[in-house]
Amino acid sequence: DRGLTQPFFPTLGNHDYGFVPEAQVEYSKKNRQWRMPARYYTQKLTAPDGTTVQLFSLDTQLVQTAVAGAAAEQSAWLDRELAQSDAAWKIVFGHHMLYSNGIYGNLKRMRDAFEKILVKHKVQLYLCGHDHDIQLLKPVEGVSYVVSGGGGGHRDTSWKESTIYAATNMGYVWMAINASGIYLHFYDADGVMKYAHRLG
Repeated sequence: DRGLTQPFFPTLGNHDYGFVPEAQVEYSKKNRQWRMPARYYTQKLTAPDGTTVQLFSLDTQLVQTAVAGAAAEQSAWLDRELAQSDAAWKIVFGHHMLYSNGIYGNLKRMRDAFEKILVKHKVQLYLCGHDHDIQLLKPVEGVSYVVSGGGGGHRDTSWKESTIYAATNMGYVWMAINASGIYLHFYDADGVMKYAHRLG
């Protein structure tokens, strides 16, 4: 058994800032599976059928804790990079949410920094964690929102009008992409698929 061989595209979270976040970036030089060239970055991928996907990773801890200039710097970067992207699917991800029905709820600083840019550039999906649950929320101005924080300790979540699917007690979200859509499968802690959804 050779273990996991696929690449990882990390994003920094609040607990990373309790240590040395730059170590996550430096680790990319030691492990070629760990693809984190900077604290926020973009990566273009090609699916087996030739469909292009571009990932945009944010350092949301700096935005959510209101570090001076962080929101303006990253929002300008994201706006610029999305404007240059010709990928069929654009996925932005960060640790903190814009929208959530979990214990943290919607985060105004995150929405103020990034929501207009996501809508402007027709980003199809924003992925996050932070809330310790799994959620698929109805699109807001064309952008879908997924919370996949089910690897942390159990916390309750709520089903509200904006909820398509939600679960607690651990789990994860699996995703596949081709020309016809983004396929999302929601699994519980035992590896049982509980819900499936296609974007696009």
